[in-house]
Amino acid sequence: TVGRNGRIKFFRLASLDALFPHSCDPNIDCRAYDGAKHYTLAIHPIKKGQP
Repeated sequence: TVGRNGRIKFFRLASLDALFPHSCDPNIDCRAYDGAKHYTLAIHPIKKGQP
């Protein structure tokens, strides 16, 4: 689940970075990853604008 403040998103983002070192490059279809799929869809746009 994702918290209203997006804290869970960032927590998941850190987990995704550990699992997928490519950091979901725009040229890579991160949606293909099973467990990370839904998180990636929500997080990817945020990752572009957040450190």
